[in-house]
Amino acid sequence: MPRTSSGALFSRWARCARRTTGARTAPRVAPPAKLVPAAAATREYLHALDVARIFGSVHVVLGHLQSLGALRNAYFFGWGFTWVPWFFMLSGYVLTHARLNARDPDKLDSPVTFTAVRMATLFPVYAIGLVVALLIRIGTGKSVPNWYEMGLQGLLLQAWIPPVTEQGILGTAHLWFVSCLPFYWLAFRPLYRLLRRRLATLRATTLLLLLLCAPPWLAYLLPGSNFDADAAAWYQRK
Repeated sequence: MPRTSSGALFSRWARCARRTTGARTAPRVAPPAKLVPAAAATREYLHALDVARIFGSVHVVLGHLQSLGALRNAYFFGWGFTWVPWFFMLSGYVLTHARLNARDPDKLDSPVTFTAVRMATLFPVYAIGLVVALLIRIGTGKSVPNWYEMGLQGLLLQAWIPPVTEQGILGTAHLWFVSCLPFYWLAFRPLYRLLRRRLATLRATTLLLLLLCAPPWLAYLLPGSNFDADAAAWYQRK
């Protein structure tokens, strides 16, 4: 009987042990990728704001319809425009809330990148809406806006030139709101960093809020700032 080395005996014993116990060599697992905490992986949705969004949107539409003569005059409808600055403030609040609750609140994209990311989803829908509105006007035989009015509206500049704000492609006059957004997005990063450094106390925050609330009341303290122009003129082409 030939002799068997101890190494060969050990190898046979190991094979028999694996067959009897069913043991298998554990597969090698690649190291996991950089993990993101669950709290940071999910974005918080502020459900409490939905009711206000719906109510405000309906009120704004009612205000426009009344100005166009599509609804009877009602005191309540006339205040629909007051929701517009509220929506601007809401946008800033949501952006700031998301930034402050991020893993790194001080990490921000450049103003151009920050704006471009948002414009990438907004502008295509906006442009399609303008083209459809223009085709409807042509198809129904209505007047076509001047070339510079359409150009300014296409470049989202109509809100910054008052004579064009409510002109352009009529039926889309309310889109002056959209033309304000790129400027606000560009200003978000510098303002966010400035306020984050300066507003370190509740007292400073309260004083700033009071200061921001002051301009509307100046209209009552300075009678010369009021005007009696008919609001409906904004919706009429000259």
